[in-house]
Amino acid sequence: MTRDTSSLIDLGERGRRGRRARVALAAVTVMAGAAAAATWWTRRQPTTPLLPVSWCRWGQGDGPPPLTPARLVDTWQLDAAALAFLVPVTVLYLWGVARVRARHPARSWPWPRTCAHLASVAVVVLATSSAVGVYDEALFSMHMVQHLMLIMVAPPLFVAGRPLILLLHAVGNPLHTRVRKMIRSWPVSVLVSPPAALAGYAITIIGTHLTGFMNEAMARPWLGQLEHVLYLAAGYQFFVLLVGDEPIRWRLSMPGRLALVILSMGVDTLVGVVLLQSRTPIAMAPHTWGSSPLLDTQTGGAIMWVVGDGIMVVLIVLLFRVWTRKPEPVRRARSSWLERARTATFATHTGHEPAPTTMVVARPAARARSVDLDDDEASWRAYNDWLARLDTTR
Repeated sequence: MTRDTSSLIDLGERGRRGRRARVALAAVTVMAGAAAAATWWTRRQPTTPLLPVSWCRWGQGDGPPPLTPARLVDTWQLDAAALAFLVPVTVLYLWGVARVRARHPARSWPWPRTCAHLASVAVVVLATSSAVGVYDEALFSMHMVQHLMLIMVAPPLFVAGRPLILLLHAVGNPLHTRVRKMIRSWPVSVLVSPPAALAGYAITIIGTHLTGFMNEAMARPWLGQLEHVLYLAAGYQFFVLLVGDEPIRWRLSMPGRLALVILSMGVDTLVGVVLLQSRTPIAMAPHTWGSSPLLDTQTGGAIMWVVGDGIMVVLIVLLFRVWTRKPEPVRRARSSWLERARTATFATHTGHEPAPTTMVVARPAARARSVDLDDDEASWRAYNDWLARLDTTR
């Protein structure tokens, strides 16, 4: 390989490694800062918890009735705040689907994306209006289940519905151009960058569990509703980098996505272990049934640790499976510049041209004639002979 080609390859590799190192350092720094801030805030909080409001939803002040398997199924409430958010979002999404079908009859909106969006809406309804939402102020363990549904289950389903792509397909110019510019603007790009997404996830998880936030939310119902919005927003900010191909500036490689998920697992583990080993219960609505408040708090910590990390492990497996099942031509296209440099250097020194093979490049509609030394048997043998001669001339 010539000196110029080697220098070019080295510069490219060093540049990529430098960018990855800076992003990783920023993410780790933000996580450490969030953990330090949460620890400082926890230590300055008073040890006496605030008493929560009475259980007016049952029309009685002595707390909710005992949670039984039957009540887990047939207990529901009307969460007006959640419906005020979900109904417009669902109507706008379905309007976009109808709009795309009208504008592009031959290319309708894929139905799996619509199903994913409706599934995300169903998860939010279950988290806020079913027994999970009804008992979230009585049992910290149920509150933790609600949190996981709002930050780890609903957001990836919502992203899988491709709402931003649907919006761009549904509207025409000049609104299309304005929306695209806004999505790719630098404030939005900074907000959904890997360090910002990881910071938002860490601050949300740590700040709402290891501080006095829970006591404040129990005493002020509006703060609990704001907490739900915060979880959905933090989940979307995080999973938009991992799931799908929304038209944002950031396009993480599969190793980058895997690294982001692994780093986020540290947050879940930290919060889960701290709560599991806690000796101070989190104050919930008073009730005379069930386990003790301390055991309930520790159960919530176990749910965060086991279920939260379990969801992340499933995501890692899915990402790795997508990565390994990617078509071979596409994988080669991403490293074609290095293959071309290797082939050009080999041809320059030996005069041997390997047989060309058709290779699909990054754009699906485009095809290019390329060569691969490893696909042609004669070229592969000639290449190995050339390397052997180079080794003997040293």
